[in-house]
Amino acid sequence: MTLRAITQVGSILRGPGVVEYTVAGYTLVEAHERAAAVAAVLTECGLDGRVTTDMKLAMWGKLSSTA
Repeated sequence: MTLRAITQVGSILRGPGVVEYTVAGYTLVEAHERAAAVAAVLTECGLDGRVTTDMKLAMWGKLSSTA
């Protein structure tokens, strides 16, 4: 099984190899019968796993927020 996922976090690139972590984010997992279990494991690891029913919208949203 392969599921797509997108992780959102806040950070600032301060220089080559120097990234300042600024905001905790979340990880979206595409809808699937096992997605809730995968999201739960991610949440247990501190990545705030969530299931999305519209991965295309999430992907475009990520792209437009980085521009």
